[in-house]
Amino acid sequence: MHIDDNPTFILEHNETTESDSNILLSAMDTDKKKVLWTINTKASSINLTHQDSSNLVVLTSGSSEAENILNVSLKTGKTTGYNFKYNRTFSIEPN
Repeated sequence: MHIDDNPTFILEHNETTESDSNILLSAMDTDKKKVLWTINTKASSINLTHQDSSNLVVLTSGSSEAENILNVSLKTGKTTGYNFKYNRTFSIEPN
């Protein structure tokens, strides 16, 4: 996914080489060749994404604990989420 007209892309990648490892999302500035932020979705699958000008909405699945909807700030990586199983909100700070 590409962010606006700047050289930043969002990359979806696994935490390890294991097939059921958690999926990470990272913002990469291709001009500076630098990772701006990374978050761990704590999920082994991403079912749906939707990007607007400043946020990425992500629907995840995997174990029952990982059935979440995430709202990721494209600029900072700060994420708020909602867990469907436990009916609660949470936040994820980027690395």
